[in-house]
Order: sequence, then structure tokens, then C-alpha cells
Amino acid sequence: MRKQQEVSRRGSSASYGQTVWNHLKAVSIFVTRIYVRYWCQRPSATGAPRNDLDFLHELFLHRDKDVAKAATTALDCHLWYLPEHLIAFAFFDEEVSNEKKRLVVAALRQNIGYEDPLKRIYIHSRSLTVCITS
Repeated sequence: MRKQQEVSRRGSSASYGQTVWNHLKAVSIFVTRIYVRYWCQRPSATGAPRNDLDFLHELFLHRDKDVAKAATTALDCHLWYLPEHLIAFAFFDEEVSNEKKRLVVAALRQNIGYEDPLKRIYIHSRSLTVCITS
């Protein structure tokens, strides 16, 4: 009986170790393939809104949905500085093409703003693609 318990404990600890290894591997792949690139671009104040939206878009497309969900939840806590009136930073961002800047100007002319805009944006995965591509 004791040997059976010992074997079952070893088996569960081995699977636990494999589970931890798999999680560690998934996070390491995420950090090296995605996170580092966007973290290194953060110092640019004019590019921060675009950078964060690009990062969210890449998270939305990331194949490991558990890692992407955890990263999206963490990033969502840091989007407090991204209200709609900071969209003007796009005009000073060298990474935004002139064509996209013209589209922003056209959208600003067509859409009436709010007297009391939201203090921060809230990301919903269904609207993220529309937000980034339009």
C-alpha cells in the first residue's frame, strides 16, 4: 500500500513538474517573441498609444490564449493614460504613415467629440480589430 501511494505521488509530482515547465516555456516564448519588442519601444511618448494598441492587437492574435489573456488583463490596468484626446500624438509619431494621419484628420472632421470624454479606454476583443484597422 505504501509503495502504491509513493508511486502515485511521484507520478503526480512528475506531471506537476511538466505542467510548470510548459507554463514557463509558454511565458518565455511570449516574452522573447512579443513583449520585449514593445517594452523597448515604450520610452517614446508620441508613439506610446500606437505602440500599446499594436501590442494589444498582437496579443489578440497570439496563439497561446491563456498567456494572451493574462497579458491583456495586466496591460488593461495600464491604459489609464490613453484617453481619446491623446489621439493627437499620432500626428507626431514618425511610425504612423501620412496616409493614416490623413484618415485620422478625416475621421476627426466627420465625428463629433464628446463634451465629457471617457477618462480611459476599455478594450473588448471584438472591437479591438476594428479599433486598430479603422
